[in-house]
Amino acid sequence: MFFPTDLAYDFSEDPSSKIVLIESDSSQQIENSLDQKQTFDASQTSPYFLGQLEQEERYIPVRYFKDVEPSDWAYEAIRNLVDKYQCLSPETDTLFRGDEAISRYEFAVSLNTCLEAIYLIIDADTSMSGDEELVGTLNQLTTEFNSELASISQDVDELEEAVSGLESSLFSKYTKLDGEAIFALAKAYGDNFVEGSENLSFLPGVSVNLDPNLVAAFDARNRPIPRVDALVDNEQVAVFGYRIHLDLDTSFTGKDSLLIRLAATNLRPFTANSRGRFKAPAIPPFLPRPLDARFVGNTGETFQSLNINESKLIYSFPVGGTRFNVAAAGAAWHDFAPTSNPFFFDHDGGLGGISTLSSHSPIYRIGGGTGLVINAPLAWKKETNKGIDLTLGYLAGADVADPFSGFAKASYGVLAQTSFEMGNFDWGLTYVHAYNRENDALFNHGFRNRDGFVGTQLANLPGTTLQRLTEPLVGLSPTGVVSNSYGVQGAWKISDAVSLSGYFSYTDLKILGQGDGDLWTYGVGFALPNFGKENNLLGVFFGAQPYISNLDLPNITYRNETTPFHLEAFYRHQIMEDISLTPGVIWLMAPNGFDSDVVIGSLRTTFHF
Repeated sequence: MFFPTDLAYDFSEDPSSKIVLIESDSSQQIENSLDQKQTFDASQTSPYFLGQLEQEERYIPVRYFKDVEPSDWAYEAIRNLVDKYQCLSPETDTLFRGDEAISRYEFAVSLNTCLEAIYLIIDADTSMSGDEELVGTLNQLTTEFNSELASISQDVDELEEAVSGLESSLFSKYTKLDGEAIFALAKAYGDNFVEGSENLSFLPGVSVNLDPNLVAAFDARNRPIPRVDALVDNEQVAVFGYRIHLDLDTSFTGKDSLLIRLAATNLRPFTANSRGRFKAPAIPPFLPRPLDARFVGNTGETFQSLNINESKLIYSFPVGGTRFNVAAAGAAWHDFAPTSNPFFFDHDGGLGGISTLSSHSPIYRIGGGTGLVINAPLAWKKETNKGIDLTLGYLAGADVADPFSGFAKASYGVLAQTSFEMGNFDWGLTYVHAYNRENDALFNHGFRNRDGFVGTQLANLPGTTLQRLTEPLVGLSPTGVVSNSYGVQGAWKISDAVSLSGYFSYTDLKILGQGDGDLWTYGVGFALPNFGKENNLLGVFFGAQPYISNLDLPNITYRNETTPFHLEAFYRHQIMEDISLTPGVIWLMAPNGFDSDVVIGSLRTTFHF
């Protein structure tokens, strides 16, 4: 191996670009070297060589070209430091365990790493700063390898600058695939009841003016007898189905996002009466004509999160510190606004709560679809991960794409939310103004949906339901509903193993041209993450499905006296990293305000890829 003993400048060229290697074995060799002008391109030399060329020196000492031998003092010194303070990783430590020499630059890299580790130890234990032997060793090492250490620092700075410039100027668009498949086994158990036999005027809290000519007959106590009287057997067979969604997330600049979600499912809620599923007594239950299976007893209370089939198309991009989200289809408020319901909320996926009620506050299911949502940080501190965010948005329903309705006639929702992230406690204040046309449920999630994704029948379809179920009894006609909803939600991370969350919301209903009503919903969730095993989850939720407490319309007054409570428990067992099994049970107490309980059992298997 050739080691030059000295370096001298070749003054015939620019000294910053050329240097001459000179062997000192003999004067003849020196002369030959000068004659041949044996040169190396300075750009091919180590950075610390260039640093030395900038100095006012004619010759560079030979020590810059000598390896550090195991017999050298410095070699033994760093070996002792490693043994005493474990200042190098096991991989680097092996460099000083053999009998081979290493280059000065490689030695300096290891020395730099060891010094950083020891300085951290000294910061934690200030008494070590009085160790004269340690301080002397460190000073001697840094003095002897001062040039190499300075070169390392310069190299790192230049590399970071180059990488930063590369990241800011170059970006290759990419598409990330994320998917989820759910297999679900479910069965509902409910009380049997006689459909059509209840008399609206005898329900607790309800009074109505009847036209005797519109009923079939009256009994001995002068109570109207409906024209339809049928026993409903609510013992349902078990059902098995699937839901799958594929997310294609593409970025063109590294800061924007184009989300395309493709979704499919064959699962339906147990309340899809037209398909022979579970039924619950209707409000109002009295009908002076044959039952309309599309409306009687339908309720969003038996919706599980796996019943939702959401396809999405959303493009998001930043402007300064504000993020703009343009939704072409399928958007929901929870895609943009923090729901403050950790562990239960997972964007209606297969890892959180098993019902739509436990996933988050129903206020986020009022409206959805197509529109614009803006996220703006009002105040934020990165170092504490605390701040205040503002979410503003407008989303219109499925009819916005219909040329006969468009934005002018489609159902829509307008949301304003302020979210407070305060470390272990997050909470938010939400306001939603919405208009639902006569055929849309209040909690329609942006879909053309008559039944709603959560809540009782009356809470979802005040205009259409009353018209269908009471006309011509009270003379209502199909009409739209304007609502103003106010909500508060929060979550408290008690510890890494315990979380408590909850929400409360009130909705003021205006049934256009008919009357008004009040709607309430609330809930609280208790979660134990990593319960029994890492990544497992035990969740318990209790709340009230969205229900109307009072309703005042022409010829009808309704005052609710039975709250439709909801109790849910589930346990997610992580079989392996991307496969989980979740058994769960939902107990609906007085669905639709009737003392006719429903129990739903579910076994959910989720595959994530």
